[in-house]
Order: sequence, then structure tokens, then C-alpha cells
Amino acid sequence: MKIKVVSALIIIGLIAAVSWWLRGPAGGSLADQPHYLYALYGDAKTGELRNPMGVTVSPDGRIFVADTGNAQIQVFKSNGKSSLSIGKGQLNYPLGLAYKDGKVYVADSNLNKVFVFDDQGKALAPLLDNLRLPGSGAAVRPAAVATGPDDLFYIADIADQAIVVVDAGGKLIRQFGSPGSGPGQFQYPNGLWVDREGKVYVADSNNGRIEIFDKDGRFLSQITNRTAADSGGLTLPRGLAVTPEGYIIVVDVFSNKVFAFDTSGRQVWNLGSEGKGNGQFNLPNGLCLDNQGRVYVTDRENNRVEVFGN
Repeated sequence: MKIKVVSALIIIGLIAAVSWWLRGPAGGSLADQPHYLYALYGDAKTGELRNPMGVTVSPDGRIFVADTGNAQIQVFKSNGKSSLSIGKGQLNYPLGLAYKDGKVYVADSNLNKVFVFDDQGKALAPLLDNLRLPGSGAAVRPAAVATGPDDLFYIADIADQAIVVVDAGGKLIRQFGSPGSGPGQFQYPNGLWVDREGKVYVADSNNGRIEIFDKDGRFLSQITNRTAADSGGLTLPRGLAVTPEGYIIVVDVFSNKVFAFDTSGRQVWNLGSEGKGNGQFNLPNGLCLDNQGRVYVTDRENNRVEVFGN
């Protein structure tokens, strides 16, 4: 009897594990519109946030914020308390952030660098430092950085209007995209995400759309202004992320909204409006998700990060 009970428990555990893998991490599904939870403003220890632009969250729940106006990264504990300042005196204009294996990656567009720090704030060798691309010879100006399942790093370059792919040592692997408004072209790619299958999602900001590519940089599809026209439309999309279920969550600066789209590009929900109240925005910019299904949005001109969840 004990053997049968143990076997049954093992089977139940395996079913639960497979179910978790298919659904993604625990927490509310972003198929449903999340609601406002709280906001981060900074404090006397590390300073009040000023024009924050980027945000990422570590697997253990620490929140890393590009405190752009103060040229630093602020780190908050999972309870929302400020705990650490990173990069003060080194960074100039930190924008997009990514976190991987105990390291935080910071795209600084003014310095043409992607800085790397350990999660205690120690500076490591940069991932990117004035890398010049074949052809144009222009230095990469990184606005966003993302990590993929292939251990490569993806960088949105607003100088060449391209996505640049490098290895962990900063060696150029490939690049794709060019200036323009056609399929596979960009006008200021400011947001970037790579999903578990290696598909690359790009917020093509000045073209008002999201473009989707396969892992080799081949154009697949796009989500345009028309898809969200009934809710103000995509006007200047920037920060974006993709849930394990495939929902595309993107912040739009001029609409002062966050939009969610399903895998077909259909709008599922939107939240936000212009203002200073809870759940409102004034030129939001960056966005990320944590492993509990919460959405973090840098509310630039309100000098805070707002957190939403179900």
C-alpha cells in the first residue's frame, strides 16, 4: 500500500511539474488585466528616483531600476525597500537592463557601452564598449539589452537602427535590420525581448509597431498601430516583455498605457491613463515581468516604478 501511495504521489508531482512548465511561473495569468499593487519611489538611502527608464527583476525578486536622471541603478528588495546603488560615477545615461546568472547588464546609450555589474554592485568587464559594426563603422548605441536561451546577448542599436547579437565576451555574432519603415527595418528600436524559443521581439518605436523575428533574425510578423487603434493605438512603444504563455506586454509612451496582445496580435487588454494617480502614467518607458506574473513599469515623469498584478 505504501508503495502505491508513494508512486501516486510521484505521478502527481510529475503532472504538476509538467503543468507548471506549460503554464509558466506561479502567479496570476496575464491573460487577465492586472491591477495596481504599489509603487517604488526610492528613499533617503539611495535617493529619490528621477526619470527612471529601465527595469528588470532577478529570480529572487530584487528589482533593478535604471535611475536615469541620477545616472545610477537602484536596487530594491522584494519588499520594495531600497537596498543598493550601482554604477554611480560610472554610468551616464542608463536605459535598458537585463539580469542573468547573478549579473546585471546596463545599456548606456551616451557612452556606447553595455556595463556589467555583479548583483552586489561590483563593476565587471563590460559586455560592449564602443563596438563598431562592419559597413557603417558607427559605434553601437545601445538602448536595450536582452538575453536569449542560446546564451547570446541581443542589443538594440539606435545608431545603425539594428539588432546586434554578441556572445558573452562581446564578440559580434550577427546583426539584422536597417533604417526604414519596411518589414525588418527600424526607426529607433528601443525595446527588446527574446522568448524561450529564441524569437526576438522589437519595439520599433518611431514606426509605432512591434516586429517579431526568428532566432536568426528573419522577419516573421508585426503588431501595428491599427491593432490597438480603439484604445489610442501604439504611438511610441518602448519597453516590452513576453509571458511564458506568449502574451506580448508593451508600454506605449505617448498613449500612457500598457497593452497586452495574444500570439495572433489581437489586443487582449490595456491599462493606464495620463495622470499622477495610482495606475496612471506620465510618459512611461520601461517594462518587465517577474516570475509571479507581476508587471513593473517605469513611470518616467512621475519619478516612480509602478507594479501591477493579479
